Amino acid sequence: MSSFKRSLPELQSRNSQSAKWADDEKKVLASLLKALKPFRAYRHTMPLQYVTAFLLVATDENQNVSEYAKRAGTSQSLMTRHLADLGAVNRYHEEGFGLALCAVP
Repeated sequence: MSSFKRSLPELQSRNSQSAKWADDEKKVLASLLKALKPFRAYRHTMPLQYVTAFLLVATDENQNVSEYAKRAGTSQSLMTRHLADLGAVNRYHEEGFGLALCAVP
């Protein structure tokens, strides 16, 4: 990983005209943008919460909803809705994104 260490509050406090990004920071941002492309292909306005939920599951499968919710800093009920929407059938019993498979033990 690069030395990309700026936090959002630090970025917000900077004057936008003086915002200069180091080459390694630009590479990190370009990689992030490229990684988000598949999500935008599914839905142009894909919510960040869905992307976060997907990445939590993809990087550590077979955890329970409570664990994913804790890691995301959200409620269990909200994480349940996000995971349902990412599945084959969403919370409204309509077609979901099909990005996650729920297995009941």
